[in-house]
Amino acid sequence: MQSGARPFAASSSCSGAARQQLPPPQRRQRRLAACCLPPSASEPCGASQEQPALILPRRGLLTVLAAALGGAALPWPASASKLPAAVDRAWEGLGGGPADLVFPDQFLGVWDVESVLRQVELPLGPELVPDMRVVQRARQEDLDTIVRYQVAFLRNARGEVVPDRAFNTASLMNTYLGMPAADVRRRIEWNENDPNLLQMGLPGGMQVSTRVTRRSEEWQGDDRLSTSEYFQQLIASPSSPQPKVKASQCFTKYHWRPEAEAAAAGGGGVQVVATQVVSDYLTAFDDPALMMQAGGKPVVVYTYSMAFRRPAAAAGEADAAAERAAAALEGVPQ
Repeated sequence: MQSGARPFAASSSCSGAARQQLPPPQRRQRRLAACCLPPSASEPCGASQEQPALILPRRGLLTVLAAALGGAALPWPASASKLPAAVDRAWEGLGGGPADLVFPDQFLGVWDVESVLRQVELPLGPELVPDMRVVQRARQEDLDTIVRYQVAFLRNARGEVVPDRAFNTASLMNTYLGMPAADVRRRIEWNENDPNLLQMGLPGGMQVSTRVTRRSEEWQGDDRLSTSEYFQQLIASPSSPQPKVKASQCFTKYHWRPEAEAAAAGGGGVQVVATQVVSDYLTAFDDPALMMQAGGKPVVVYTYSMAFRRPAAAAGEADAAAERAAAALEGVPQ
């Protein structure tokens, strides 16, 4: 779920040379003085003055997908699956990992998110970065700037709480590009029961296709987990004779607490905090020689801090929604 230099759809895709020049977001964001997203602070990062919104060469086409793709995972009994078992076995047998990222029931519904780009690193040096202008822009304009948007989680046919990647993509396109979320949603093809492929058509004939190629998750206690997704993004434009291909990894560490505890502790009701790392890799569509030199290591790494809270109007409704969904799955009349 993310901002700044993230790929564009979830989780949300990245590779310097193929970033598209998109108009700046329609909102003004606040530049931070010093920072954290501590659950105990009423303003997560103590903002100071207003600054012009970020410019989006990469944050348009790249931010949206990582945020939509980002997520956490929780094992689910095989007996809960309502899809053919062969589908899950085929994906996992190919080394893809779980069929989707699965969250605790607490995540069900819509969340307000604040995301801050904390660090931009070049592990192999600037020589292997296809477009240093993107990195320079991120460092000069995006660091320590709050970006606000919404993300959502829904239940799939197996009863799992999973990222609503279509909602998340539309939400981020609205935040960054000012495109009405409902219009964007109509342009997206995605199925929560077969979540590895998201396709979207944009004005001007641009087509974006994002495919998750591998994922994993790991618990670190009852209230912490880490997730990872590798994904590839293909961008086809009428102005370019050959599609662009990007490759990224989105790694996220989540820590959450119950709603009542969050309210009692202050901090504006922050229930979930996360650190997300988005790594860009070279592909043969960049420079084959540089790709070989990189040796499968990332060339740009972006690190974000994130805070999740329930929208004011939706506070307290998530539990009711979870109960209704559970009752429906069990065939209990409402």
